[in-house]
Amino acid sequence: MGYGIIDTGTSLMYLPPSVWNNFKAAIEEYVSLDLTCDTYCYSKTSPCSNFYGIAEMQINIGQVRMTIPPTGYLLENALGYSCLIAVASSGSETAPYIFGDTFIRNYYTTFDYKKKTVSFAVSANAPVGV
Repeated sequence: MGYGIIDTGTSLMYLPPSVWNNFKAAIEEYVSLDLTCDTYCYSKTSPCSNFYGIAEMQINIGQVRMTIPPTGYLLENALGYSCLIAVASSGSETAPYIFGDTFIRNYYTTFDYKKKTVSFAVSANAPVGV
């Protein structure tokens, strides 16, 4: 549980440490393929295509389940790495989930300030599986 913010100025998706650790556990088998994980995961030498078998990410917002396949959260040649998993630990259990560009590039996001609502739709450029 917890609360989240949609942040157009944040590149990654940030999760509380307990949620991050569950996500990291789901991709642990890929560590032997040159994947290094700390507060986020990356490979210095392997292309993202080596990691397409990683589990999809399931996000529940209210009663709606949103899915992001690995191709939606892997970044080729980012931050100086061959492949970056654009999901990280926030470092605090009380910090909000931060839905940055990792989420926004997969889901079209509309902010209605007058109604104080945020709406989502699958982006036309999202990979198959979103």
